[in-house]
Amino acid sequence: MSHPYPHRRPLQKLTEASTYFAEGRYETRSKIASKDEIGQLAAAFDHMAEEIERDVHQISDDMRELKQSEVSLRKLSQVVEHSPASVFITDATGNIEYVNPSFSEITGYTRNEAVGRNPGFLALDSTVPEPCRELSHVIASGREWHGVLLSRKKNGEHYWGETHIMPLKDDQGRITHLIAMQEDITERKRAEEQLHLFNAELEQRVAERTRQLTTANKELEAFSYSVAHDLRSPLRGINGFAQLIEEGCHGCKKAAVMDHLGRIRRASARMGDLIDDLLNLVQVARTPLHRATADLSDMARYILAELAASEPARHVRYEVQDGLVVTGDPSLLNDVLANLLGNAWKFTARREDASIVFGSRMVNGETAFFVADNGAGVDMKYADRLFGVFQRLHGAKDYEGTGIGLATVQRIIHLHGGRIWAEGNIGKGATFYFVISSTSTSPMI
Repeated sequence: MSHPYPHRRPLQKLTEASTYFAEGRYETRSKIASKDEIGQLAAAFDHMAEEIERDVHQISDDMRELKQSEVSLRKLSQVVEHSPASVFITDATGNIEYVNPSFSEITGYTRNEAVGRNPGFLALDSTVPEPCRELSHVIASGREWHGVLLSRKKNGEHYWGETHIMPLKDDQGRITHLIAMQEDITERKRAEEQLHLFNAELEQRVAERTRQLTTANKELEAFSYSVAHDLRSPLRGINGFAQLIEEGCHGCKKAAVMDHLGRIRRASARMGDLIDDLLNLVQVARTPLHRATADLSDMARYILAELAASEPARHVRYEVQDGLVVTGDPSLLNDVLANLLGNAWKFTARREDASIVFGSRMVNGETAFFVADNGAGVDMKYADRLFGVFQRLHGAKDYEGTGIGLATVQRIIHLHGGRIWAEGNIGKGATFYFVISSTSTSPMI
């Protein structure tokens, strides 16, 4: 006997599957494989269930991404809200849709006063400044713009804003919004303006000071030559008449008179030397540098040979380092060496084992040339007086000199952009170092 309801079991399975699916169990399938109408209905149900399950998973993934985007957007919103920079967003036509609190703090306009308006209301006047025309052109082309704008606050004050504007585009590349970020740099601009004014004032003062110094130098030059001319005439008279009297009294017994006449002649000769050295010092300050290759080693050998020829009775051991070549004014540098080597020769006069060395060594990463001797030496507590005019650390009776030579040397070294200093001890000799720019030497000893 056949069953009165032959299709009840598949229908029951399909009903149960529909119920489970409706409860949210989207993985449920009827699993009916018959070829009859119920089988076709079950196949349609299973296909629909599969598509719905796939859509549900996709919606779930989209919801997760949306929640993550909401969190990121909330963070970004908090950053913008609390940013010290002014931020505002406009639509594609340029009307403001959003401003952050810093915008209101900087401009003085509340959010309600700004939203719906074009940012042009911040402009100083109705004219369109060049930066704004450039801005409009760049933005219209879809590019970012960065520049500095001068704007006006609600209270009428002006402020400088370093501005960065970025366009937002849709999938078709059309601009939908503009985001503008602006930093108030008014204080920086004021500082720059003050610095500019200070520099302009400083340049003016330097120019005025230079003019005054030029005038003073010309006056000093005229004074120096005038003094030299005016002093030389009576000096020549004093010396000449003293010589005539000395010659007229030659052989007479007035020893005191002869001594006085000798003193007069020596003093007038010394004054003549002083005048010559002063004029040389003034001339050095006015002399333009003629830079060329200068072989200091050759100069030193020639000077020392001349000194030895002038006093053949003296036995001085001297040593000159080879290959000391520099770029500078050869004539002036020769004066430097003549003075320093001459001093070394003079202050070793009382030593039987006199020794003079000219060479170079590295001092604090620089090539320093030196003239060293084992003569009378210097007292380093008076070292600051060495290069002053008329400054002498030894008595005139002990060693001749006008006290101007080292001042001249220092001036020449300074003209070459260098420096000079001395080291030594009383009775143990002295070493004079000097550094000039653009030196080129052989390896140091």
